[in-house]
Amino acid sequence: DALSENTGESVVASLRAEVDGLKHSLRRVPLHFSVGQYNILAGYLGRNMEPWFLYGVDMPQDRRQRIFQRHRERRPNGCYVNAGWPNYVRGILTEEEIAEAERVDQEHFAWERRKLRLIQVIKDLDVDLLSIVECDRS
Repeated sequence: DALSENTGESVVASLRAEVDGLKHSLRRVPLHFSVGQYNILAGYLGRNMEPWFLYGVDMPQDRRQRIFQRHRERRPNGCYVNAGWPNYVRGILTEEEIAEAERVDQEHFAWERRKLRLIQVIKDLDVDLLSIVECDRS
């Protein structure tokens, strides 16, 4: 029994010394890891019918500025004058352009289609620590 106790204590002492040595060595080794951040756009912002997108529609700067003005126009009580799609583009975009923006939204921005592309982009980042911003979907 005394021999096995000595052997056990000796093994523990040896392991403790090894751990202490590794701790000392690791203090001198800098830690390296990669960090990534990806903004996937909250569902209400990641739609083609927002004034900052409108893909599929010819959009010179002056036209976009008129849309932005209508988008943020407010009444004296603070309520939006042209709340909701397509109210803030009526009279600026044609009905055909409105329909095209909606088609592009369904084809490229709809969550069911977008989430698979987002997952691939995030995988391709290949980082150790990832922050996903504006994630309001699962």
